[in-house]
Amino acid sequence: MRAPGARRARPPSKRRRPAGWRAHCPGPRHLRGDRDPSLDWDDVVDAQGQRKILLLCRSAGCTAGEITAALGFTERDLFDAEELGFEFVYDEPLDEPLEDLDPLFVPARERLASLVGGQAWILRPWLPSGALVLLTGKVKQAGKTTWAYAMIRAVATGSPFMGEPVDEARAVVLLTEMHGEALRLALVRAALDDLENVYTVTLAESRVAKWPQLIERTAAFGRLVNAGLVVVDTVGAFAGIHGEAENDAGAMQDALRPLQLLANEGMTALGIVQARKAGGTATDVVRGSSAVAGAADLILAVRRDPRYDSESRVVESLGRFDETPAFAIITLTDEGYVRVREDDAARRKAEDAILAALPLLPETVSRQELQNRVHALDPEALDELVAIGRVERLGRGVKGDGFRYGRKR
Repeated sequence: MRAPGARRARPPSKRRRPAGWRAHCPGPRHLRGDRDPSLDWDDVVDAQGQRKILLLCRSAGCTAGEITAALGFTERDLFDAEELGFEFVYDEPLDEPLEDLDPLFVPARERLASLVGGQAWILRPWLPSGALVLLTGKVKQAGKTTWAYAMIRAVATGSPFMGEPVDEARAVVLLTEMHGEALRLALVRAALDDLENVYTVTLAESRVAKWPQLIERTAAFGRLVNAGLVVVDTVGAFAGIHGEAENDAGAMQDALRPLQLLANEGMTALGIVQARKAGGTATDVVRGSSAVAGAADLILAVRRDPRYDSESRVVESLGRFDETPAFAIITLTDEGYVRVREDDAARRKAEDAILAALPLLPETVSRQELQNRVHALDPEALDELVAIGRVERLGRGVKGDGFRYGRKR
């Protein structure tokens, strides 16, 4: 029997094979046919004198039974080919054994078999596992550090964050440029002061090691404590990049490169970086140009928006993860951060403007006076404040007894 397309064997994908032959595999797992011959076979006698026929489908993994069945016989029939009337005719066999291939290069099929389907998340949909994430925003304006510290608590406690569950509590390592009273207040405000699985390193303490070595030590420590998240606040400060140097693409890429080591270890590296003063898109706001943005798996850009209330922030993202929204509005409430709809955020701003313009009871103002004080008064926002009891409306709303409004204490 002459297998179709038989020819000299080429080196297989990973391991050393004896001399043998190669042909198109007739097995059923090739949905579009075996276009590139991938069936290796050989007829050998082992050390005990037993005859063996070796079959290996390299591309689809067809079994010996599937291959022989596709040809109309069984595996046992391979040893009785003459009785079946078949004659095995091979192309010229290889005279020398095949060489080992470099194991660095893994076929895509084998690579996919080793990967678990679906993206794992430390904090869905903002912090993917084993990724480098950049969080950026303007200094002292965007609220990026406050949001980052809220994420730290959610990861460390396993608490739901912005309506999404957290699979398990994981240790967190925080490298922070804050120190003294500023650091104490930040930890207390974020309710991190009572957690034993949040480990901190200050900028002054980090000077014992250079930036790459510091991250190597962080990775080693993270493995010991099962850390899921490492936060660097800020990357520029710890990497020793200051002022205009943060706009240098080469310097920032060098600063980010060690953080990729953490991602390779399966941890999520969250690097906080300062935004450009000019602002722009999620890519534009990162200092160091789009080349720096390309080094990250995900960029989260936080900013204020004049259309929304003072507690709301816009988060824009750019990255490789479909679950992360390209645009979202988040608001800090007494219960923590929540995502809000765009019209809800605009309504909250309108309500804040009304409350700021109204006098405290017993003083009141008419509808017209209130409209003169508030630019583009939102009637629905005013009615909502009355309904929830934050504003009191007096009068019957008729001529001579129009509505008057006052803010409750």
